[in-house]
Amino acid sequence: MLVYIAGPLFTEYEAKQRLYEGEKLETLLSKNKVEHKVINPITLNDEDDPELDSIKIFKNDFIYIEKADAIFYDLSNEDSGTVCCMGVVMSEYIKGRKVKIYPVFSDSRLKRNQKGGLESTKGLNSFVVGILKANDIAIFDSFEKAFEKFKSDFKLS
Repeated sequence: MLVYIAGPLFTEYEAKQRLYEGEKLETLLSKNKVEHKVINPITLNDEDDPELDSIKIFKNDFIYIEKADAIFYDLSNEDSGTVCCMGVVMSEYIKGRKVKIYPVFSDSRLKRNQKGGLESTKGLNSFVVGILKANDIAIFDSFEKAFEKFKSDFKLS
């Protein structure tokens, strides 16, 4: 099983969150004796590589995005790289690719939004929300809830 984690990596919090997600998935899959690879872009690309550039980062990540059995997306701040990755996968998904998709919008303001949470025109791109909803993909308000669905989908304990 190949699991890919997509999300922003630019703040200390985002980096810690991606590492946490990777460790949690690694632990679960190892405990269940599932042959696996968890790809986490924060550990995939060697930031000390003098030849690391946008092309190399794209190629390194795209190899795994195309093969992933499951992908987690942190869409809370609509990071352009994460949304681009999701767009590529959704295009393939619509054409029949079998991949489990776990999008997370963990913005606490959604719960108190008077405009209807995910349907709000403020703060969330309706096209991003719409492509998920139109394809019956559950949207989670936390990584923990997406993780529980992943466990259920793959019958892991």
